[in-house]
Amino acid sequence: MSGALTRYGVAAAAGAHVHPTVSAGTVATGAGVVNAAADEVEILVTGRGGHGADPHRAADPIAAAAHIVLALPELVRRTVSPMRPATVSVGHVQSGQPSANVLPDQARILATMRTTDAQDRSDVQDQVRRLAASQAEAFGLTSTVTITAGEPVLYNHPALVERMDDWLVRSGIDVTEPMRSLGADDFSFFGEVVPAVMSFVGVTVAGHDEAPELHHPRFLPDDDAILDVATALVAAYLAGAEIIHLGLT
Repeated sequence: MSGALTRYGVAAAAGAHVHPTVSAGTVATGAGVVNAAADEVEILVTGRGGHGADPHRAADPIAAAAHIVLALPELVRRTVSPMRPATVSVGHVQSGQPSANVLPDQARILATMRTTDAQDRSDVQDQVRRLAASQAEAFGLTSTVTITAGEPVLYNHPALVERMDDWLVRSGIDVTEPMRSLGADDFSFFGEVVPAVMSFVGVTVAGHDEAPELHHPRFLPDDDAILDVATALVAAYLAGAEIIHLGLT
């Protein structure tokens, strides 16, 4: 971290994110965990290449990689309480060149790890390393696990949310159910330093009864969203001023 928030005396942070699953004219806040911490996992399984006709002369990493991929969801289930959301999802598996009879010497797995609790985050990372090592050893291979830390948990400060909700209602904006997911947002880094709140502003998209998903090429919210986003940010600003004045940070 650069220390800029402390250097410039920032006491609270607020964000507003348009979202098509939130009804237009409403804003979702919600105290506590809003988005997950996100880490990227790379698992390399290394063995000894060979010919498909003589698999006993090789140390095939594909079978070990397949076992690891299938075991990752089970790893989460037996490591994290079901009362706290978490998941590990594999997004990429690659091994060797496109050849039917050549056994490669290495397999590569890329996965995303999502957790909502700091201890769970550490525990799942440890278990991924243990899983990769044990499966590789069982197949006569070696493994290397690289975990790249991403965004931390996005946590909405309770006192900030309570007062922001009040200002939203007084401004004519309905407060709807919290918008929580295992998605991640780099706004969460602010919340590690100062009280923070991320709100989700409902939008409509002209010509669509149901708005396209975020990042869809046709996702272009109507102009009404500009006023709603501005109102949400002003409400958060006033809420921040209140909690600072009352010493609730």
